[in-house]
Amino acid sequence: MLDQSFTADNFETIYDIENRKNTITEYLGTEYKGILNQIKSLHDKSTQIKRKKSQDRTEEEKLTLIENKQKKEELILEKKKIRHDELEKISKEINSKDFKFDLLPTENDVFIIQDTREAFFAIKQLQYNVRKTFNVKQSSRHLILSQIKLLLNDSSPKYIIRTDVSKFFESIIQDKLLRKISNNTLLNTQSKKFIRQIIEDYNRKKDPEKIDIDKGVPRGVGISSYLSELYMKDIDNQIRNMEDVIYYARYVDDIFIIISPKLPKKDIDSYFTKIKDIVSRENLSLKDNGDDKCSLLDLSVPNMNEKIITYLGYALYIKRNGNKTSVLFGLSDAKKEKIRDRITKCFQNFNNTNKYGIKNAKKDLLLALRFSCSNTKLSGAKSRVKTGIFHSNYLLDKEFYNDIFELDDFLKTQQLSLYNKLFPNESIQQLHEQKIKNFIYRNVIFEKGFKDRTYHIFSKDEMKTIKKILQ
Repeated sequence: MLDQSFTADNFETIYDIENRKNTITEYLGTEYKGILNQIKSLHDKSTQIKRKKSQDRTEEEKLTLIENKQKKEELILEKKKIRHDELEKISKEINSKDFKFDLLPTENDVFIIQDTREAFFAIKQLQYNVRKTFNVKQSSRHLILSQIKLLLNDSSPKYIIRTDVSKFFESIIQDKLLRKISNNTLLNTQSKKFIRQIIEDYNRKKDPEKIDIDKGVPRGVGISSYLSELYMKDIDNQIRNMEDVIYYARYVDDIFIIISPKLPKKDIDSYFTKIKDIVSRENLSLKDNGDDKCSLLDLSVPNMNEKIITYLGYALYIKRNGNKTSVLFGLSDAKKEKIRDRITKCFQNFNNTNKYGIKNAKKDLLLALRFSCSNTKLSGAKSRVKTGIFHSNYLLDKEFYNDIFELDDFLKTQQLSLYNKLFPNESIQQLHEQKIKNFIYRNVIFEKGFKDRTYHIFSKDEMKTIKKILQ
């Protein structure tokens, strides 16, 4: 039986998972952080001694190793006790009748939950409960794209429908969603109460001129992704089981469908009409043909000129030579603009901060650019996941490698501006600016990061800095 309770024991698991991805020790107080620092200090001292060969260690150093090991074991036990005590306090607050999630509206109708330790652990447990109870999770972007590439490079006649759910999060009918949740006997009462409270708070704080009072889940809040997946589950199954549909994928609100029409052949519009009817029964609507995010493509005819469909960051260049379909993957304009925007933000941060210290500003500039142009392995719970300029774009075909390589030219168009009061005259300032530029151009090369798959390891503190610069 799934343990859905909001208890200290369950929060221990949440802490172990989440602390590998982000440092969340601040939620457990100064005493806990102090213990962690003591353990680290002992570990560092012992590591320094262990760098010496055993026969080269002094008697005092050998004794220090024994003492440090004993102290460390004692501190670890103390750390576990303090952590559990703090999690007990958090659990008590969450389970009190006064606890509520507090939604905060930000820009573009996006919401966040007020950052308290109680809200952090409660929403993580709630997400776990919903995900496990309803078996919902977001699809794998890379798996979808790999499958599409494989399926399109063959000779069988087919139709492609690529579309998008209009105003996805804002259009979900709340009563229908809440009925699905209420009617489930496996989800515990407290989880149901929290979901209802989040939606009620959302209704009070959303803009009624943009979002109907009885519609929507808060965009930006983690639990909404699981709730929207739950809402779409029946739609997904109905479309997937439609006659002649050989492939159906949805990534949040982006839909890609491949149809193999049987004889007598129906036209592509009749399939799309049926799909729109299925979606509309759940009070949602799809983008229509002619919209930037909707394409209907007939690949049942021979010798079709090249057509372009954008999907999940890629531009799919599709054509038919005789009866053979081929597809090549380039980067979409939106993806290229996103990477260019990151580069610009790196330089803007340098220009805004170098007056407080050129050395640190230069260090942050190089750090954020290296992250953007190279690859890294995520730590902790996602330690097997690789990301970066190659791994985020690995389906790119050779014909479109220049989509990456041209970023090096874009890098060289960025303006570097040093604070003029730090220099006696303009010529010295310009000389120093050029020196920094040359340093960046030598160390930041997108082509190398993509072709050679160069890696850099970033610490948690460095990732915090990078995130702050690129957000």
